[in-house]
Amino acid sequence: MIKQEQREQDRDAKDVLLGDHDGLPVLADRERARGVLLRALGRLKAGRDVSERRKAIARALAQVEDSDRHWMEGLASRLASEGGIEAVPSHLAALAVAWDLVESELAAMIRSVNSQRKDPFVGQAVAGMSAAAPEFSERLAKGNIDSDQVFLRVALAHVFRRDPSSTFSMFVIDGMAKNLHKVLRMSLNDFVKSCLERFDEEPAPLDAWGYVIVLRGLTGKAGYFIREPGPDEMEELHRLRGKLEGLMGPLSDAAFFNHIAAGAFSGHLMKGNPGGFAALMSGLMAAMNDRFVVLYAREEEGPDGGVHTDILSIPASNAEEARRIGIALPPLRMHDSFRSLKEFMAQQADLEAREKS
Repeated sequence: MIKQEQREQDRDAKDVLLGDHDGLPVLADRERARGVLLRALGRLKAGRDVSERRKAIARALAQVEDSDRHWMEGLASRLASEGGIEAVPSHLAALAVAWDLVESELAAMIRSVNSQRKDPFVGQAVAGMSAAAPEFSERLAKGNIDSDQVFLRVALAHVFRRDPSSTFSMFVIDGMAKNLHKVLRMSLNDFVKSCLERFDEEPAPLDAWGYVIVLRGLTGKAGYFIREPGPDEMEELHRLRGKLEGLMGPLSDAAFFNHIAAGAFSGHLMKGNPGGFAALMSGLMAAMNDRFVVLYAREEEGPDGGVHTDILSIPASNAEEARRIGIALPPLRMHDSFRSLKEFMAQQADLEAREKS
């Protein structure tokens, strides 16, 4: 049954490509949109005055068809081409409307990027951004940039369906990331957190047995509830150990666990198959006798490259507690040490204990 589900999920995942999507719910409340646009453009000081902004907004909205599900990107383009508003504020104003009217759907679209790390669009967008924005390129090269900064630029390029090879388009996306706080009145990190972790507001499934937080080198974090493994999952883990040791010789438990974690990450999660990832991780976590873990995965280049993993226990007594600790984890930086994460989680666990006492 598990293998059949994985085949179906792998098949479905092939249809999910970044850089294109089905759009958002249609623009239903034009009066509200008008007010949001006027406020956003005012905050960005776009256009000569209020009168010019009103005219630009009226012309742009008049060209949005009632059935258009890609109205956000169209609105941005029309504000710029028909309204004479510069491209960066036009795009930010359109994003502000989507965040105000269809926040949940926009957040889900941004969140979908987080599970498509292997999509070629990610590398293309980062390369395009590096070419278009020297400051971004320099910070990336020096490792002086956190995961949210990189992730949001890729996500914005996706939701606006912009060509990653276009220097101008990537310049606009970089400008959006730099100025987003002026429009939404929240930091870039807070915006990313709101999008990525919104699913964590939902109650834990009744059959939640474990919880794994996945930290990825430059693409943020995500959390997954894990069901208790059954005989099939444990049998698969045993089979994989035999196969690995047949190729590599005897492995320590720690080495074996990291091999399996890397396989779950690259072979399932990064191919858009979270179900297969969760099934493999459930057996692994049972073998480790640890139901709550952080999986830190890094993809490295070169002859010795591949996926390198570290697994760290979360000091929690149940899945909900593990999730709360995961939400509190700070944005990852390229030079962060795993030890600092361990210290941070210990502090969070201590706070949880104090709140309960």
